Amino acid sequence: MILRHVIEHVKKQHWTAVFLDFVIVVLGVFIGIQVSNWNAARAQRVAAADFHERLLTDMRLEEFNYRVIETYYRDAQKAAETAYKGLTGEIELSDAELLINAFRGSQYNWMERHRSTFDELVASGNFDLIADTELRTIITGYFAATYLEDLSR
Repeated sequence: MILRHVIEHVKKQHWTAVFLDFVIVVLGVFIGIQVSNWNAARAQRVAAADFHERLLTDMRLEEFNYRVIETYYRDAQKAAETAYKGLTGEIELSDAELLINAFRGSQYNWMERHRSTFDELVASGNFDLIADTELRTIITGYFAATYLEDLSR
């Protein structure tokens, strides 16, 4: 419809009308692109907030698991030390106590990492939604390490 008006105005040489038609089209395109950009920015903010919440939940679970594993291995280490002292004669242990401590000291426990949000951020190329570069570095370093490496420090 606007094309028909432009052609009609050009034929009649109504340059003011042609200019106004041109301005209307340009403004319409500009406003449309701007609205699209605003919508994309809003969607990105929503996605960033969603990833932030999910990452925070994952990190809370990681903290809980870390504390459980840390306590577990401290108890296992104490049991292993007790069994060692019993074997070397430093302390007196019954056969049952020695067996129980040796068993507890030789156990291995593992909890699954809660890194699905981190993996999704990296795989989808949305890792830059975390604006803080220092936080990105910390998170990357954290998920690159293993529990046993962390416990040995």
